[in-house]
Amino acid sequence: MIKQSEVFYHIPIEVSVLNVGLKLNIDNINESNLFKTEVTMLFLMRLLFGTTSNFHDQMIQNNLMIDGFNLNVTLEDQTLIFMMDVESNDTISLKKHVEQHLLYGFENEIDASTFSDLKKAYIGHFMMALDDIENILFIYGKYRQYNFSLFDAYNILESITLKDVLELKTHIKPQLISYSHFITKD
Repeated sequence: MIKQSEVFYHIPIEVSVLNVGLKLNIDNINESNLFKTEVTMLFLMRLLFGTTSNFHDQMIQNNLMIDGFNLNVTLEDQTLIFMMDVESNDTISLKKHVEQHLLYGFENEIDASTFSDLKKAYIGHFMMALDDIENILFIYGKYRQYNFSLFDAYNILESITLKDVLELKTHIKPQLISYSHFITKD
């Protein structure tokens, strides 16, 4: 459960920003399941809010956001923390659309074809990252924390299904979401 569901900050910035946070507790402590949940959440949010989503296009057309969402997911112990932020001239209206879409309006955004394309692209980026020694070291270190190899990580990525994404979506509840509005100070 989050402490505050919505806060407003008036600060000296050029453009207002909406920040959305989501916190999920994960019962399973198996490292491969934690990693799978982390990537599944990223897939879900990219399907819902990524630059190729209908939602993204609609919000741009309605001038409710300036560019795409920045998406970030991390795990701390058994808590998955997802954050996304976006610049907006109307964070209050955008928040209402985000909330509606996240909790109720996702059915038309997530289909097998779109999921398959996203998964292929993600795995492609994963494989391309292995072409650079610095990326290999970073990725190796990240997955080493989970006690598995790069091959294990690839196999886990390959095993994620649309059903996994839709199942994770059922765990998102309003009381687990927080919104921060960073409003330009006039």
